Amino acid sequence: MTITPIDCLQCGAEYTYIGAGPHGAECPDCGSTCVSPVGELRITDNDYWSVANGTGELRVHTVDEHERSFEFRIGFQKNRGTLTTITIDGTSVLAKHCSAGWSIAELLNESLERYGITLLTNPMKSDMTSIQRL
Repeated sequence: MTITPIDCLQCGAEYTYIGAGPHGAECPDCGSTCVSPVGELRITDNDYWSVANGTGELRVHTVDEHERSFEFRIGFQKNRGTLTTITIDGTSVLAKHCSAGWSIAELLNESLERYGITLLTNPMKSDMTSIQRL
């Protein structure tokens, strides 16, 4: 039996899943699939572009144990990145409008370092904006 805290990025519901297997990946309040990942996220791909002044975007594509796709978009200027958007199964949510906060630096650390991003701002749950040195 596992006890898993779950957050919905669309309606802000916070609930706890208690069960023998992974949670159902759907918010019981609004029905959205924009909820916490099931199990660990696995990085499947990265897209990266930049221009000569050091401005660009990094997209990190991941999947959870239910094979739901999660895309994290990070806009950056030189070595400073900011999480801008999270897309879960095709539904995009601006990070600054998320009603829940997920710590993502550890998951994205390798991808960020590969492209020279050493400082990440995560504006999820606006009262908890975090800046992490990688």
